[in-house]
Amino acid sequence: MTTIIPTPPEAAPRYLGTGLPAELNAQVAPDALTLWADYPYDEPALLAALAALGISPWTVVIYEAVLNAAAVYTHGNIRIPPKLDYTLRWLFCTPDMHRVHHSVVRAETDSNFGFNLSWWDHLFHTYQAQPLLGHEGMTIGLKEFRNPRELRLDRMLLQPFVATQR
Repeated sequence: MTTIIPTPPEAAPRYLGTGLPAELNAQVAPDALTLWADYPYDEPALLAALAALGISPWTVVIYEAVLNAAAVYTHGNIRIPPKLDYTLRWLFCTPDMHRVHHSVVRAETDSNFGFNLSWWDHLFHTYQAQPLLGHEGMTIGLKEFRNPRELRLDRMLLQPFVATQR
């Protein structure tokens, strides 16, 4: 599920063992297609809640289409000219900006949570302009799941419930 609701850093789930968004962040080479590994557990709950509230199915379809398109763009391997990227980051998340969030470095993982509007990260002081080692030197994924065996679907579905040392 995708959302535009802000998550202050102190309320953000600590992925493994305490929250569900481990699947996407465990990817060692994420791109727009790996986005579809994103949070498979929350969609049924969201749909049930929306149905209970009487929200139109078409409203949900449009909402999901727009947010998923934004998420695919943000997780894509797209190069934006540096000056344009810098300007866009004041309001929107760019792929380079959000990619920092997928770093194995904990301080970087705990930054740039947004995937469509960057001002939430500015507001909650979770914005980080660049990874410490630069984008070319940054390692992507989670330290706990570097073994390719952990990236199989059956293992990925269990990752949120595995206690790890972070």
